[in-house]
Amino acid sequence: MTSPGTSVSAGTVDATPSRTTRQVSASRFFRSSTAADAPAPDDPRFAGNEVHVVASAAVSLEAAAAEAGRRGIEAVKDFARSGGTHLLVVNKPSWHLGELPESGDDFRHVFETTLGAVSDANDVLDGRAWPVLGVHPGLVSQLVDAGHDPEDAEGIMRAGLDLASEYLDGPALALKSGRPHYEVSDEVWNASNAVLKHALALGAENDRAVQLHTEGSEDLTEIADWAEERGLPAHRVVKHYAGGRL
Repeated sequence: MTSPGTSVSAGTVDATPSRTTRQVSASRFFRSSTAADAPAPDDPRFAGNEVHVVASAAVSLEAAAAEAGRRGIEAVKDFARSGGTHLLVVNKPSWHLGELPESGDDFRHVFETTLGAVSDANDVLDGRAWPVLGVHPGLVSQLVDAGHDPEDAEGIMRAGLDLASEYLDGPALALKSGRPHYEVSDEVWNASNAVLKHALALGAENDRAVQLHTEGSEDLTEIADWAEERGLPAHRVVKHYAGGRL
């Protein structure tokens, strides 16, 4: 976001820390349970903005990660060997971990799986990992393709965010939301923006940051304005990946 007084943190999805993740400390954007849990703002250690670590009750962490096209806990080990100490572990898209949701409670196993992955990451890191829970914006297309109209899809995704927000009183550090980064109909786009606005409202209500998965852009001031209108400071809206400049 480029307007005065607004900011977005851009990180990487690679588990190897880079200059874009250096000194991005969790305490700048997120409220943790205790001050000792989060690195200080001037801490020179590495904090990764996003990593997906997949666990499964049926298969090993490594095998489940391979099925999802990622390296799972091995990526965390590489991150730690490179000097990384803190990670934000974001839940995988729900359709990668089971059937498409039909209600808010259908997201529970996705969030619980993520908490298990965070526990595994904490066994590896010198610092710690925190879960970031929410609803991947691409779910709207999955639901519409399965026969839901955009309004129904919006309701299911809002319910998933409601459940994610319940974890903010416990282990979760922030919410994940966004909107499609590919062509969609006007109806789907409007439903997606409604879901995003709901996430921003929940972030404000719970005094937590919201991590965005959106289209690539050098100007997301529209979203900053939505956040401010709902009581969420724009500096607590975090873009998890951005090409170009923000």
